[in-house]
Amino acid sequence: MKLLFWHLRRGKNERCLFVLKLIVMKSRWALYLLFFLLGSCGPPIGQGFKAMELGLKIEDVAWAGGKIRTYSSGLKVADSAVVIFVHGSPGEASGWKAYLTDIELGENFRIIAYDRPGYGKSGPPWRPLGEQISALNALINKESGPVTLVGHSMGGPIVLGATADQPEKVVRTIVLAGSVDPERGPTRPLNAFLKKTHADALLPKSLRTSNEEVHALRTGLEDLESRLGDIKSPVTVIQGKKDWLVPYQNVAYLREKLTSVKLKEILLQNEGHFLPWKQLPLIKEEILAE
Repeated sequence: MKLLFWHLRRGKNERCLFVLKLIVMKSRWALYLLFFLLGSCGPPIGQGFKAMELGLKIEDVAWAGGKIRTYSSGLKVADSAVVIFVHGSPGEASGWKAYLTDIELGENFRIIAYDRPGYGKSGPPWRPLGEQISALNALINKESGPVTLVGHSMGGPIVLGATADQPEKVVRTIVLAGSVDPERGPTRPLNAFLKKTHADALLPKSLRTSNEEVHALRTGLEDLESRLGDIKSPVTVIQGKKDWLVPYQNVAYLREKLTSVKLKEILLQNEGHFLPWKQLPLIKEEILAE
């Protein structure tokens, strides 16, 4: 177990998955543990992310539920085009480091990544989907230029909700492996078990927050469902067909619900869930596309 959590902390995706696959051989409950912890096998959380040394601007933005820690780079002129990146569960703004420091993106956009409420330097402890959308709306309202939203995993429904709320400001939305279908949400037996027994209190902060919001996600997605038809700006969804966490059938759900806009679908046959770090050139190309 020490080896497992060492890999979780370091964010070594392939090694982490390998260790978890070994555990799953032991028992049925370990299978539930596998699916729950897969969400933690993402990028290094805060590893090597020294914002000041990278030349990033750090700002705390107030919203109705607390404060949001943002990191920005790129264009600084008024009315410039903006890209806002929204991480999954768990995660932090540091997961978008490669995008924040990309020269070409910085020459074309003001780039913003933030710690969602409950993660990193943002408060309060956690907020359900509707309030996560409200926090993103607070960031969008500070910008005077056109906004492109990029959301990964649980960040997917958050950017879609903000797109529905902000039709005049959000001009493009990119969903990366977005968990949007209430019937295919990520809640699994271990999530309910941890919540019911209060065993989630033993988890590290990021995993505790993740368990809370994953447990509550289905209700939030059901509330969001009726608003998806209001979206009119272009939406691109990029999805791996070998994604264990968010099945590619979520794309069909969006195809059915986004009735007012043509959905651009990019399905990757041999890709999994970690698109922001494994498909950077493709995602960057999509951001830059007119």
